Amino acid sequence: MVESKTGRPLLPVAGIRILDLGTMTPGKYCTFLLGDPGAEVIRVERPTAGKMKQVGTPLKFSETPGHIRSQAPSIGQDSESILQQLGYNEEAIETLRCAHAI
Repeated sequence: MVESKTGRPLLPVAGIRILDLGTMTPGKYCTFLLGDPGAEVIRVERPTAGKMKQVGTPLKFSETPGHIRSQAPSIGQDSESILQQLGYNEEAIETLRCAHAI
């Protein structure tokens, strides 16, 4: 095993820096697997929501198991596209934006 200058054994991925941007369980698990053998893991949380919690799917089916594809949208994230789909024009959406309604 390779040793450092202090005589302590170097871990397999010592000196590697991992940037963890994951919000779902697989990403967190992967950075855990890399951090355990010595990599430095830097966790970056979502700026507006902070640390995201994930419980899993609310229903469990044996034939068609559910899975989570992405994190929940932040408040107002899709407001403009929804208003456009409902028939609002750009001027009406801008009026709502100026009134801080969206």
